[in-house]
Amino acid sequence: MLARKRRLQVEALLKKQKSLNTQRRQTEAGRERDGDLRAVLASFDADSPVVEAVRAQLQQVEAGPTKYGVEFYVAEGKKALRGGQPDDAITLLKKGLVLAESSSNQAAKRAALLAMAVAHEQQGRLDTALELLFQAAGTNLELEESAGSHDVYGLIADIYTEQGEYEQAAVFYDKAITSMAAEAPDDPGLSSFDIL
Repeated sequence: MLARKRRLQVEALLKKQKSLNTQRRQTEAGRERDGDLRAVLASFDADSPVVEAVRAQLQQVEAGPTKYGVEFYVAEGKKALRGGQPDDAITLLKKGLVLAESSSNQAAKRAALLAMAVAHEQQGRLDTALELLFQAAGTNLELEESAGSHDVYGLIADIYTEQGEYEQAAVFYDKAITSMAAEAPDDPGLSSFDIL
């Protein structure tokens, strides 16, 4: 009964978090449209040294090795996950995880682990999902931040609830609530990698 009440509290808080994430995505999309360098370049004299420097940087970015980098694989993995394709999501997220680890990008590593855990949960592989979630929680400790911890703890609690381990679920629901309460109310607390 206590675990159910806590789960309802966490779900209400997660709905609020999801709304904030949606607003944040819309804001970021607006910034991308407003900040389009090509549109800005068109308004300057073509012979300007600034324009030439920006064009050179754009060419390097377009041709650079990061075109299919960690961000690409994590984003595409999450897109596959949202599209109901957990197998494809896992394949893409594994590639993203390898790149995140090789580049020491802990935020991307956490995001890939979290999304992979959700994919495994969707497939009914609860033990694998738990392992990945505990790794994501460990990554939070390595980052020395609590941002996103409430999602990790909430998912761990949900899995324990699915497994009928209500005592363990209650412990992690408590951790999720404590983590959410500790974050600033106007700060969504997640990097763009963590948005699902």
